[in-house]
Amino acid sequence: MAAFTLADLKVITDACVGGDSGLGPETVDTPFEELDIDSLAVYEIVTRVEESLHFGVTDDEIDLLHTGQQILDFVNTKLTGVSIG
Repeated sequence: MAAFTLADLKVITDACVGGDSGLGPETVDTPFEELDIDSLAVYEIVTRVEESLHFGVTDDEIDLLHTGQQILDFVNTKLTGVSIG
């Protein structure tokens, strides 16, 4: 996979919340709480991403992901093999 896109994240996010998550180009920087996506759903979203892309994410890393853009940046950094933090 060359890059993990907003469309990829939206599919996973919608599945985790059971419908339209409200995530899109205009809301990618909106905190998940404002989209009514709670911390448990964020954990599930990141877990599904890590399982599908075969890399690990710590609970501390998940705690730093508050927007769709943060997840996209984090995942794409992992995919390129660049060390984080």
